[in-house]
Amino acid sequence: MSIIDEKYVIEPGMHGTVIITKTGRCTHDEAADIEADCTRRFELVVFPQADGVVLKSMDGSTPSVVDVTPPTVGVTYRCVKVEGRVTHFAYTQPAGPYTGKKILKYIIKYQQVGAVS
Repeated sequence: MSIIDEKYVIEPGMHGTVIITKTGRCTHDEAADIEADCTRRFELVVFPQADGVVLKSMDGSTPSVVDVTPPTVGVTYRCVKVEGRVTHFAYTQPAGPYTGKKILKYIIKYQQVGAVS
């Protein structure tokens, strides 16, 4: 299992939060982990005097909070994984350090939260 490279983009989200998008390349055996545990349908709820927004799952999944620290920023964000996709169309590598493996492109999106419900 190997993530070959990763790039981060931080964008402003709703209610003063951020959306972190991580893209890159990985080997084919990482695909299941990338696509798992996503809360794709959600609502962000703002409560007065609350620390951040509360993410409410609308698709029946149980969101889990993860800490995301982009390497060049040095700030840790509390987030929920809301998207995880892998492009499954790739050739098997004929030579090089990844001989016999497929190199896939992936995208993961994280939504910054204060809490989940």
